[in-house]
Amino acid sequence: MAASVGWLRAAAGGAQASVRVALPDPDGRLRVAATDGPQITAGRLRSSRRRQVFQSSHPLRFELAHPAASSLAIFPLVSDGESLGVVEVVGPTEVVERSGDLLLAIVSQSAIVVRNALVRAETERALHATSAMLELASNLLGADTSTEAARMAVDACHDQLGTPVVGLLPDRDGWGWFLAASRGFGSRKRAEMRRAFSEIPETSPNTQALISMLRKRFGALVHSNEVHPVLAGEAVLLLVGPHQRDREFLATAGNLLADALRHVAPARSMSAREADLGIAWAAHELKGPITAAAAAISHASGASPNGLGSLLERTRDELRQSAELIDPLLRWSSGRAPLRFRSADLVEVAKDAIASCSFNGDAHRVLIEAPARLPMWIDPGQLRVAIANLVRNALRFSPPGSPVTVVISEKGGTSSIFVRDRGPGVPASERHRIFDPLRGGQGVREGSGLGLFLARRIVEAHRGRIEAQPVRRGASFCIRLPSSPEGRDPSTP
Repeated sequence: MAASVGWLRAAAGGAQASVRVALPDPDGRLRVAATDGPQITAGRLRSSRRRQVFQSSHPLRFELAHPAASSLAIFPLVSDGESLGVVEVVGPTEVVERSGDLLLAIVSQSAIVVRNALVRAETERALHATSAMLELASNLLGADTSTEAARMAVDACHDQLGTPVVGLLPDRDGWGWFLAASRGFGSRKRAEMRRAFSEIPETSPNTQALISMLRKRFGALVHSNEVHPVLAGEAVLLLVGPHQRDREFLATAGNLLADALRHVAPARSMSAREADLGIAWAAHELKGPITAAAAAISHASGASPNGLGSLLERTRDELRQSAELIDPLLRWSSGRAPLRFRSADLVEVAKDAIASCSFNGDAHRVLIEAPARLPMWIDPGQLRVAIANLVRNALRFSPPGSPVTVVISEKGGTSSIFVRDRGPGVPASERHRIFDPLRGGQGVREGSGLGLFLARRIVEAHRGRIEAQPVRRGASFCIRLPSSPEGRDPSTP
């Protein structure tokens, strides 16, 4: 964009010219994003004319009183029929008139540059938001108290949106509100908020009145009128000035927190059945944002260069496949439907799983040793998830550039899938509990543990078993499955 601004200034008179590029912010207000040359005012109507060009997509040119014999030309930045912003050029009237076609051509090329940059930024934002939501859902499964769950939601909102945020819970004594978590404030301000919120009654004639009361008190404390409240079950999240485009993230975070608060209990223990229900509500809440991200990427990929378009298409397909798996996962976790068994090639399923883990240039690190084909009676979609979780863990915990090996073999009616890496390994004391969603993340392989737990449940549903094997170096995980349909009961969920 800097090069485009330089070309525009040269075409409009060089040292006598100035150029501004204005783009809409997330709230739709035009903001100057790039400028070059002396700052020349153009009267009070400049802002309204800028908005007029942006909305109509028709350029305007008019002479200025100061400096003398100069003109202001405002061009719309339009690409693929969409108005992306405006370019303002101030220069000698004679030069601006003579170079009108050249300026318009440069602006048209600049619009393509801006669109590609916006597509890339929007795609990265959508993927980052989806990843943050998945991480929050996974973390909430391990929350032991309401306060811990609220803190996780506050951390996720602040890290994703970069805006000050607090999480409130009804005080245990039945009066007032307890400041469970906050981000973006100093210790003195937090102490002030604790006192202020403790004075607000826990109950109110109606929920709307209560939220309004909390919102006004928080706005007064932070000296802002742009406060957004999020009701999350018994908890309330309050944020300063989030953009409209971030409201979907906040709504989903609030729903996840509300569900977590309904399931959480002090010093709880989670059975496999309870963990399945946890996966069920996480799957339910995550389907919306994953589907929305896939749709946004699908729309953006049509206007992208070949290289970026190819990456967007892979990412879109991966998100869609994840979204398609959520409904079966939801039904399976709640015990209402079996897995969908059919004849499929285990080698092809493993290759698809490896490909889904290779968005960061890691594809060359994964080496696969397998026969040409290995037909089996499986649910290929769910088994792909199990294998992908093992490969993703191996890539994450092994040194950068080190190989990850996937070995597939069949012997004596049992098919085996080994995933080996050169990371820190798994201590003997961790090899069994690493598949637990609450304790699997403790120790060497820090994380939520949800991926390995889900892999175990999928493998067990195939009448197979999964284990972390003792090895001298790195980690080795093994999935063993009966090769023939007789080895399992396909009707069992």
